[in-house]
Amino acid sequence: MGRHSAPDDENVVAQVATADADADPGRGRHAALDDAELEATQAELALRAEQLHAEWLQQEERAEAERIRRAEHLAAERAGKAGKVRARQAEKAAAERARQAEKDAAERAKEAQRDAAERAKQEQRDAAERARQAQLAQKGAAERVKQEQRDAAERARQAQLAQKDAAERAKQEHRDAAERAKQEERDAAERAKQAEQTAKANAQAAKKARRRGPPVARGNQSTAADIALLRERPDVRNRVIAAAVVPFVLYVAVLLLTGGIGVILIWAWVPFVTAGVVAGSIVDAAHRKRARR
Repeated sequence: MGRHSAPDDENVVAQVATADADADPGRGRHAALDDAELEATQAELALRAEQLHAEWLQQEERAEAERIRRAEHLAAERAGKAGKVRARQAEKAAAERARQAEKDAAERAKEAQRDAAERAKQEQRDAAERARQAQLAQKGAAERVKQEQRDAAERARQAQLAQKDAAERAKQEHRDAAERAKQEERDAAERAKQAEQTAKANAQAAKKARRRGPPVARGNQSTAADIALLRERPDVRNRVIAAAVVPFVLYVAVLLLTGGIGVILIWAWVPFVTAGVVAGSIVDAAHRKRARR
């Protein structure tokens, strides 16, 4: 009757699956989309195999029913006319059983087809989901690579900006240092000029004081007279001490305010000269005052 056997169908499915598996032993290295297509193809092959199996069952049941009808027909013919009623009843029963068998076979075939179709759909959905997950993973990896590239570019830009800022600060500090050096030079020159003017003024005042009154003593006599005057007159002694200390205090204060403390030794002669001139003027004035008395 041209029907197929279940073992032959299973062998066909197994051969197809084996050939499909042997066709590409390195399929695990393909992308996720190729795996999904392979699974969909395998699901279709499984569905076709189940359909073939259901058709084989139907053909077997029909053949069995046909054999039963033929056997009953032959039995009825051998039984003769006396058994015609029983033969017809048996034939009816056989036909009923055959129809019921066909119905059951058709129901089982439909159920098998529905199950196969449902499994195929589920496998297709699973394959599509896996493909979607693979695409999402690829997109996530690409996004992470892009983000890392953007972060690296941003860090490079920040480093360049930091280098530019450092260079700009170094230039600004160099300009400030040069400006401070120039300002210190100008201040030093100005202080030197003022000290020179002060020294000249003090010298002129000393000359005028000497022209106004004769000197009291000469040489060692003058020094001895100055020491004696300082011992005798506490007020003169206090003024001389103040005249010796105040120029140094003012000198140090000016250097601290102007930031020129580094040149304190260069211009140290200025307070010395100023203190000597002022102290000498105070002592000479005291001598003249005592001589007038």
